[in-house]
Amino acid sequence: MNEIKRGLFLVIEGCDKSGKTTQIDMWGKYLATQGRELVITREPGGTEDGEKIREFILNRDPEVNPLSPNEQALAFYLARSIHLRKKVGPALKEGKDVVTDRLDASTFVYQGMVQKVDFNFIQNLRKYIVTDSGCKPDLTVFLDITLEEYEKRLKSEADPNKMLVYEKMGPKFMEEVLRGYRLYYCGLDEDHVRAEQRVALNGMRSKEAIHQDIIQAVEEKRSLGKVTFETKMRFNDELRKDFNDLIDGRYGNDY
Repeated sequence: MNEIKRGLFLVIEGCDKSGKTTQIDMWGKYLATQGRELVITREPGGTEDGEKIREFILNRDPEVNPLSPNEQALAFYLARSIHLRKKVGPALKEGKDVVTDRLDASTFVYQGMVQKVDFNFIQNLRKYIVTDSGCKPDLTVFLDITLEEYEKRLKSEADPNKMLVYEKMGPKFMEEVLRGYRLYYCGLDEDHVRAEQRVALNGMRSKEAIHQDIIQAVEEKRSLGKVTFETKMRFNDELRKDFNDLIDGRYGNDY
């Protein structure tokens, strides 16, 4: 009996309005032309229970129903645990590819880097819920945009009555989120690289150009086990120094 080969697990990361949904839709259409079966999902959410947690976290009024940063991190990892166990893991074992809008890089950035939740706390949750689940992503793609572009997209797309909790926190909060993502992804070619492959892409370009980069990255990962093409966006030396200082000071040798 032939053993079923595990599917490929792709994560698309970035701030709100960075183009994640567009790229996930394009990826689904591309894989359909390749005859591959794909499960499209999101975090928080992806399961019935996960969607209830999503509603609780993202659609609350932070003034009326505040959650501490630690409580937010715990809620995200509760949803993540259910998501990986009930949806992502079974799909990968059946040989299906999976793409998700966000995974735990978002928690490291929003709660860890911006809201100052202790990194070791998040890292322990990550180990037990992501690493030990057998559902570590094969490739994570970060789409970067400027704060000005985020604000422009938010104004053109957002209904004030339907804005999510983090969109209500204003431009200063989102500026910190964008910086947090860039710091997190500065580890691409440093000693602090995690086990999963990461690729940072300039999300200001055309959706077609970004899509072609994602195709190239995934196909290299699938065939070679790693991504070899030069990352399309490089971060300046100041951000790299900030990243190293941040990780050395808050993670130590556990990053």
